[in-house]
Amino acid sequence: MSNSTEFSERPQIAVSTNGIFIVWTDTINPNNKEIIFTKSEDNGRTFSKAINISNNSKNSFNQEISVFNENVYVVWQESDENSIDESNDSNIILTRSIDSGNTFKNSILLVNKAIDAFPKIDSYGNNVYIVWNNENKNNSGLFLVKSSDKGNNFDAVIKINGDNNFGESQISVNKNEVLISWGGLLTKNIDNIYYVKSNDNGNTFTDSNT
Repeated sequence: MSNSTEFSERPQIAVSTNGIFIVWTDTINPNNKEIIFTKSEDNGRTFSKAINISNNSKNSFNQEISVFNENVYVVWQESDENSIDESNDSNIILTRSIDSGNTFKNSILLVNKAIDAFPKIDSYGNNVYIVWNNENKNNSGLFLVKSSDKGNNFDAVIKINGDNNFGESQISVNKNEVLISWGGLLTKNIDNIYYVKSNDNGNTFTDSNT
């Protein structure tokens, strides 16, 4: 699918009744990575021509994809630095398609200057949820932002967890349920896996549990 002479990495996949959708990162040059997208409408027998959906001079990485019916959402980190060092400050970017990936809307900036964000995304119906980690010493924690209109507009960012108890997360959504888990430090020397749940479309969450 990539058929590139450069390094291709970190493929992500989503499936709906409209097809199979895949994104990955391609190294365009030593200081530039781009997010590439392809899809199959025949159960994976053939795939469309791969397209560059980040398509700028910045460095794009840590992509994730979610699909619900004909709506395709892709989120990634984008660094302003002339480096592929993923520990640098980076922005969180979203693009979306409302026609099963035939065309994509202009990408939008969701979050400024997140460190080691590893954004995750899931969707159900009109709702789109993005969760990420931020290790910025001035505002560290696990954060969530939600759209109720297929990514046209987003609510205010909420903090799921803070202090030292945060890390790379995963999110899963079904109807009005939003489930988030992550790996975090309970104390300086102890790692645990944590979990929170919302039964009201991400408006409120339970306390975190190991």
